[in-house]
Amino acid sequence: MSEAVSKRVVDQRLRNRIIEEVSSLAEDNDVAMQWGASEYFEAFFDLINNDRPWPNSCFSNEKKQAFKNFCALMIKACDATPKRLTVAQLTESGWPDIIRSEAQRTLAVFLARGRFGEDEEEAKPSFDTGQAWYSSVKEKAS
Repeated sequence: MSEAVSKRVVDQRLRNRIIEEVSSLAEDNDVAMQWGASEYFEAFFDLINNDRPWPNSCFSNEKKQAFKNFCALMIKACDATPKRLTVAQLTESGWPDIIRSEAQRTLAVFLARGRFGEDEEEAKPSFDTGQAWYSSVKEKAS
């Protein structure tokens, strides 16, 4: 039997998944090449509620605004590209470069505070630069 998980812990986990996804989009266009053009968008849209972020108790006002702006950009990019497109078409559209630049800015906002643990409620993030995933991502973002 599994233990009940609080809404706060779910929010912490979702915030961490958002950081991971934005981190992927902040890297070179290799992400699109590895996933394919459709998944480039779909992986991100799995984390939001249609056209806006889910409410999240772990977001400061600054993070809410940064992520809201990033969501708006992703929606704009998705709307500006054909529903069925190849990796070459996506790359040629220029959107991955625009998205990468904004993803880097958004990631920097999130990484300023760090990642939350995923097993118990935390008032502030407990993962810092001493931990493997966060350390490697923060180095790339700097």
